[in-house]
Amino acid sequence: MKKKIAYISPDYFADVDIPVIKSLCDIYQIHWIIAFDVPTKGYSKFATDELKQFAADHNITCDIMVKKFRRRNPLNIFYNISLIYKALKFKPDLFYIETLTDIYFSLMCFCFNRKRSVLAIHNVTEHTTAKRTVSDIVIDVSNYIERQYFTNVQLFSKSQAEIYKIKYHGKQIFVVPLFLKKFYNIEQLPNIETQYFYFLNWGTLRYNKGIDFLILAAEKLYKDGFKNFKVTIAGRATEEWEQWKSLIVHPEIFDLHIGSTLLPIEQIPALFSTAKFMVLPYRDVTQSGPLLYALNYSLPVIASALPGFEEYIKDGKNGYLFESENVESLFKAMKQAITLSPPSLVVMKDNLRGFVADNVSDKSIANKYQQMFLEILS
Repeated sequence: MKKKIAYISPDYFADVDIPVIKSLCDIYQIHWIIAFDVPTKGYSKFATDELKQFAADHNITCDIMVKKFRRRNPLNIFYNISLIYKALKFKPDLFYIETLTDIYFSLMCFCFNRKRSVLAIHNVTEHTTAKRTVSDIVIDVSNYIERQYFTNVQLFSKSQAEIYKIKYHGKQIFVVPLFLKKFYNIEQLPNIETQYFYFLNWGTLRYNKGIDFLILAAEKLYKDGFKNFKVTIAGRATEEWEQWKSLIVHPEIFDLHIGSTLLPIEQIPALFSTAKFMVLPYRDVTQSGPLLYALNYSLPVIASALPGFEEYIKDGKNGYLFESENVESLFKAMKQAITLSPPSLVVMKDNLRGFVADNVSDKSIANKYQQMFLEILS
C-alpha cells in the first residue's frame, strides 16, 4: 500500500509544486491542499479550475481553500482550523508544508507531528524592501514560530541552507532544488526573428529586483553608442516602478509590458523567443522564478553576483555575473553580451544546456525528493 502525503502549499507556488507532485503521485497517495489568498487568475498563477483538473488528471485528491478575509484578519483562524482539519483527516504518513506566511496557521502548527513533517522554506530571509511594514513584522514572527517547531526542513539552495544552519540549530536540513519551470500547455517556444538585440526582465517589479539598475545601465549602453538593442521589462507594477520609470530618458530602447496584474503566461513565450539574454539585477535573491524558466529554455542570464545566482551561473561560460547594485558593472556585462559573436553565443547556450543536464535535470531532482521522504519515513 502506498504511503500517504498531505501536501500543503500556497497557490503562488503552484507552478513549482506541479512537477513535484507529478514526480511523486505514482509512488505516494497525495492529498494536495492549496491555500488561496485571491482566487483570480492574474493575481494567482493558476485558476482554481486548472488546479482541480491537474489533480483529477493525476489521480490525486485536492482541496482548494480560499480566504474570505485579508490575511491578518482574526477570522482567518477558522479558515486555518478547517485547513488543518482536512490535512489531519487524511491521516497521512507525512505532512509536506510549504511556508504559508500566515500567522494563524503558524500559531496552530503544533497540531502536526513534527517528526513526520517537512517544512519547505523558499526564503530563509525575506526580500529587501524599501521600507519595513507591519506585514513584514508579522511574517517574521510567523516564520520564527514554524522554524522553532519543525524538525525537518527543506531548503532549495545550498546558499540558503548555509544561512539557515547559522540561524537555527539542531534541525535536519535537506537541500532539494526547485524543478526548472516550464510554460504549461505550450509545446515549444515560437520562432521569432527580430532586428534588435533584446534583453529581458520579467516578474513582479519589487524593490529587491533592482530594475532601477537595469534602466540606468541600459541608458549608459545607449550613450556608449549602441542603438540596436531593446530592454523588455514585463511584469506587475509596484510602488517602486512608479519611481523607477522616471529614470527612462530614451523610451525607444525600452519595450514595456507592465500592468496591475501578472502578465498572462500565454504572452511570455514570445518574449523569451525574442530575447538573447535575461537580466536579473537583484539586490538580494533566495530563489528566482525567472532564472528557472531561463535555464529550462537555454536563455543565458546576466545576474547579480549573489550566492543564489552563483550556484547556477558560471561567469563567462553559461552567462555573466556582475557586482550587485553597481550600474557600471552591469553596463559592462550587458556590453559583453551585446558584442558576443553569434558562434560564441551558441557555445554559451550549449554550456547552459550541459549545466542543466548535469545538475538540475527533472530526474535528479525527483530522486532527491524521494530520498528525502524515504529518510523521514524510515
